[in-house]
Amino acid sequence: MSLLPNEVKTENIANGAVTTSKIADEQITSAKLREGAVKSEHIASKAVTTSELQDKSVTASKIADGVVVTQKLAGGSVTTPKIGELQVTSSRLQDRAVTTEKIANAAITTTKIANGSVTPAKLSFTPPSVARPITPPVTTDEIAGGAVSAEKLATNAVTTEKIANGAVTPEKLSGGFVKYVPRAVATWDKTRMNFEFDGVLHSDGMDLSGIVPTGAIATHLIIEVSGPQGESFQIYANQGAKICNSFIGFIQGMGGGMGRVHCVIYNDPDRLFDYIASPGLGDMVVAVAGWYV
Repeated sequence: MSLLPNEVKTENIANGAVTTSKIADEQITSAKLREGAVKSEHIASKAVTTSELQDKSVTASKIADGVVVTQKLAGGSVTTPKIGELQVTSSRLQDRAVTTEKIANAAITTTKIANGSVTPAKLSFTPPSVARPITPPVTTDEIAGGAVSAEKLATNAVTTEKIANGAVTPEKLSGGFVKYVPRAVATWDKTRMNFEFDGVLHSDGMDLSGIVPTGAIATHLIIEVSGPQGESFQIYANQGAKICNSFIGFIQGMGGGMGRVHCVIYNDPDRLFDYIASPGLGDMVVAVAGWYV
């Protein structure tokens, strides 16, 4: 006997009578499923694909710890707001990753610089040969004690007026100039016949090497000279570099008579001295009274 359409109602179907084989394919729609009826065990493995997920439906609580690996992150997806405060440690930085432009102005303080790491090549300065004013000038109070060492002084920077009276002791003189050795003078060591009175510089013209010993720092001379006003005798250690005395003023003061003077002159190692004797000198004698060692 045939059934009419819709003749079989719910109450006419026995419990458990509708089995899988009785249901045509794709006949169970979303509307036929009770809320919460589809459990994990009802979902086939890998059945939930990307297209089955609603946008923004995968929340943080749905992601297992440690499952988001590097290759799952899109390029540029980790932005600054995604990094927690103080989370980037030294071990996270690649060597040489911190370049100059990444360092804020005035960020490198003294405590961040290793001892000895600021070499002369790293300093910006004008070479010492070029005068450059310091603005503002460095005052005495701003210079640390002992900061101006010998190597910090430019050549010829210490002039006479910079040396306090009494500051140059015998121990400070070149070569250990600390002792005077007197010499008994029995006669003059040099007389007029030992000099040329022509007003010309005679290099090494007065030889005292047979009298003054090797190693003597300076020689003490007694010189007597006579002649008219305006005439002079000058003696030098080496080519006019260190003048001992000019007797022009002395002769004028004596009115042209004979006069005596003592002088100390530094020695060259050879103990040979240069001199200039004016043509108008009357007489001149020299004796070595002693030397300094």
